[in-house]
Amino acid sequence: MKLSYTSQTVNVRELIEKSVRARRRGEPFTPGEFKKIGRPALVRRELQRLARDGKIKAVAHNVYYKPHERELFGGMPPVPKIVNALTIKQGHVVQITGAEAANRLGLSSQVPVKSIYLTNGPSRRIVVGKLEVVLRHKPNKELPAAGLVAGDVIQALRYLGPREVEPSHIEKLSRTLQPETKARLKKLSRHLPGWLRKIIEQF
Repeated sequence: MKLSYTSQTVNVRELIEKSVRARRRGEPFTPGEFKKIGRPALVRRELQRLARDGKIKAVAHNVYYKPHERELFGGMPPVPKIVNALTIKQGHVVQITGAEAANRLGLSSQVPVKSIYLTNGPSRRIVVGKLEVVLRHKPNKELPAAGLVAGDVIQALRYLGPREVEPSHIEKLSRTLQPETKARLKKLSRHLPGWLRKIIEQF
């Protein structure tokens, strides 16, 4: 016996709500993940309803995430976590910019005004909470060790440039980087410009 349209809607609604309740907060998902539950149009409509009710939030076209409780009271969403999970889910890598990396590593006190990430995926803009995030395309060769501390170090040094990297920067990185990160950097250095390679050799 086939279910009526109303029965199908209720069944899909219950299954989607159950799945959303079980999901980790901040982890993106798409309507395609519910294709076994019901027809695509019905799934999209139910997700849009949950978004209107504030139970999930849209981060890009047909991409949603379950907000953290603090967001419901005006808190900021975990932007890096959401961007990273979103790009990985779509088969891409993501890397913070050199300016952001330099700040995180303590090599610069300047805080980037815009939220920009580098990716080997397409350039686009997404909205996370009330924040607009820019994803800027870069070829794979410009994103070595993307998402790892080694990748952050390379981007930070590139951002500073050969004339702005000071002995104190090299000393700080040499002192704070983990042995596995230093080893990864030295392995990658053979593919980097000569000035970068010389700095990494000092770690």
